[in-house]
Amino acid sequence: MEDRAAAIDPESAAAIAARFLERDACDCEYYGPECPWLATGHYEYLTGDDSIVYEFPLVNKEGKSGYIIISGSRRLSPVLEFCPTGVPLRESLVKSLAGLTELRALRSRSVRWRYFGPLDLVAELELDRGGYYYARLPNLLVVETKERLHPRVPMNTASEEWINARWNYYETENAPKGNLPCNKMFGIRPIRYNQTCQSSLDAGGPVTLHEGPTYCTPSCIVGCVPTAWTVLASAWKEIAPKSVADKIFSDAPDWNQDWLSWTPPPPGSQGVNRRMWAAHGYMVTTCNGYTQGNYVLGGSLIFRDFGVNWVFGWRYGVDYAFASSVNKAHQPGLITAQSVWQPGPPDGHAVVTHGYNDNDQHLSVCLGWGSSWPDKWIAFSLLSGTDAHFVSQFERKTSDIESADELHAPATFIDNR
Repeated sequence: MEDRAAAIDPESAAAIAARFLERDACDCEYYGPECPWLATGHYEYLTGDDSIVYEFPLVNKEGKSGYIIISGSRRLSPVLEFCPTGVPLRESLVKSLAGLTELRALRSRSVRWRYFGPLDLVAELELDRGGYYYARLPNLLVVETKERLHPRVPMNTASEEWINARWNYYETENAPKGNLPCNKMFGIRPIRYNQTCQSSLDAGGPVTLHEGPTYCTPSCIVGCVPTAWTVLASAWKEIAPKSVADKIFSDAPDWNQDWLSWTPPPPGSQGVNRRMWAAHGYMVTTCNGYTQGNYVLGGSLIFRDFGVNWVFGWRYGVDYAFASSVNKAHQPGLITAQSVWQPGPPDGHAVVTHGYNDNDQHLSVCLGWGSSWPDKWIAFSLLSGTDAHFVSQFERKTSDIESADELHAPATFIDNR
């Protein structure tokens, strides 16, 4: 029996990346005039068990064109991420870390990068003053300790049989191309909004203070789930019938502008920013940006505020088949997933999905981290505790919901997909 923990060397990982581009990426996950190809060199990350994950930068005729991340262990699926645009992931992470260390006046002896999944990218800093500082980037969560943490091993929700089949596919030179369904939804691109501080609602108010658990302390941060609901609204505005699309962000003529990624950004649209903070209130999101899972559906009330009387449903603990079924029903969807690396209570992130690839069980996601973080394809098998939120009925058949409290109670929603 093959040792699933056996290390994959950089040359073998590069061969898998090249085969992915040839067999799946350029036919399924990339829609451009010219598919990118591998650049020279690579970056390496550690996982929780110190196995290696490889990042291979991509280029095209115009220069840098995204990256691919390949697992260095057969315990995980081979292709963990694919981003066909922008700069390599490591460049974005280094820039984000530099901003954080400057903000917090951190001085370190060394930095180690750890990869626990597409939403858990962690810098481990050994500080000059002693101890260690862990920062998840760019979806900020920081932990400072006296001793080095022993982070958890990345989650893996796919079956061993399926993962072995994917490794066999990419390690076989002459295997035929994948023939399972894949689709990046009819050209839709959700707008890349970003989290703001509550002070951004006040004209001329300060946008940042430098201490505490968030960059907004003592002012509230909006949170990733309210951000995701407004990103989802932008996606629906692009594809809904005109009579509905005209209602969404009707008070925000600048709704289709991507926002900046620096921390924290000024809102690219005050109208969108007000809706984002309305969602924050409907979900009782905390000042630190946390939203309880059973309150997430409350964010859908921003559609009610637009006069769009749709019913939204949710499913807890979904698998890839259900998560992708939302897009297969020609809907953009919202998913939340839990973090897996840090000790302590669960934490996570929310993203908007708008594409699927059944061959590798990838989803195309908009991250809600601003314009510097382009949409990317991620391996669903690395997500943990994934919940899905989607339109379950396009016209209300009951009276309008009057309060967010009604959305927090258990309810049955019609799934008419």
